[in-house]
Amino acid sequence: MSHSEVDVGPVPRGITKQRIRSQGCFAASAAHYFVADMNKDGLTDIGVVKEEIQCSEKTDRRVDRIVGPFYKQYPIVWYVFLASL
Repeated sequence: MSHSEVDVGPVPRGITKQRIRSQGCFAASAAHYFVADMNKDGLTDIGVVKEEIQCSEKTDRRVDRIVGPFYKQYPIVWYVFLASL
């Protein structure tokens, strides 16, 4: 009889999308997943890229104001899986 287990692994999961509107500005973030064999060992690896849309506060002596929104995409973080013996 064979026995299989699913391990949680090193890939952080949790909130993959969020949206909020505050002080007239829209902010959001999302995580996207990619599947590929990055090190060509025959095992599938997982890549995660995070994207954000956010505003920032600019404080002036006369007035506070919100500027933006600004878009930022982070580099892909790869989680490379290795075969265990």
